[in-house]
Amino acid sequence: MAVRQAFVPGRLWEPFFTTKGVGKGTGLGLSIVRGIVANHDGFVTLDTAPGQGSTFRVFLPAWEERSEPSGVPPKLAAPLG
Repeated sequence: MAVRQAFVPGRLWEPFFTTKGVGKGTGLGLSIVRGIVANHDGFVTLDTAPGQGSTFRVFLPAWEERSEPSGVPPKLAAPLG
């Protein structure tokens, strides 16, 4: 099912926006995905067309692994504990 064009320009990425009925979902999925991807210097694109479906693409920067440890621990996404 294609994402309705009326929802694409603005509200699709808003937290708590959903087209589902009450109690059928929170609408947090796309907002969370977009936030996580943005925190990793990436972006998400959407291609949608009525009768053709929708395609979300996630783009993340390439990671170049160091040959020697830097001695600095990697940045954590969330505190541990």
